[in-house]
Amino acid sequence: MKRLFDMSDWSLQKRESAAAFAYISPWIIGFLLFTLIPMVISFYFSFTDYNIVEAPVWVGLKNYTDLLNDPRFWQSLKVTLSFAVLSLPASLAFGLFLAILLNQKIPFVKLWRTLYFLPSVLTGVSVALLWVLLFNPQVGAINGFLDLFGIKGPGWLHDPEWALISLVIMSLWGVGQTMIIYLAGLQSVPTDLYDAAKVDGASMIR
Repeated sequence: MKRLFDMSDWSLQKRESAAAFAYISPWIIGFLLFTLIPMVISFYFSFTDYNIVEAPVWVGLKNYTDLLNDPRFWQSLKVTLSFAVLSLPASLAFGLFLAILLNQKIPFVKLWRTLYFLPSVLTGVSVALLWVLLFNPQVGAINGFLDLFGIKGPGWLHDPEWALISLVIMSLWGVGQTMIIYLAGLQSVPTDLYDAAKVDGASMIR
């Protein structure tokens, strides 16, 4: 009898494992076909001279040495690092600010949460086109607003001094996802702790 139960448990485990694998297999197949295999092929081609038309010719590390000797690579790396240093803290800080603000008891708070989160689910193409229109130096809404105060707006995306700042501002468009994560954490804090903090004289920021 005990052996019968052991075999039954083992059979149940096998069925559960098979069901679990069946559920995750589409993701695994997609990861292999569209991520891992293309990465491996690209890594191989990086050691070859390949122009799609002709067969790849092995050149070893030549492509990498050419890349490291290209000043445009270092300039691109500098811009990328600068963007990361500016964009990441700004997104985290702004997301935390919105989460704290929308964690308060204010009218229509659910509506405000939805409105602030909604831009983060829009497609990248539509968001990019919208920002191009907003940053247009002639007819853009941002420069039009500055003109009301007698301020001549810059060529946001055309001026090298302002292009990086413009991209950082554009990156804040998806701050709603960061806000949701912070908001979920804030709402998981028991209300008793907030009440105790108020009794102890803590400010809203604390």
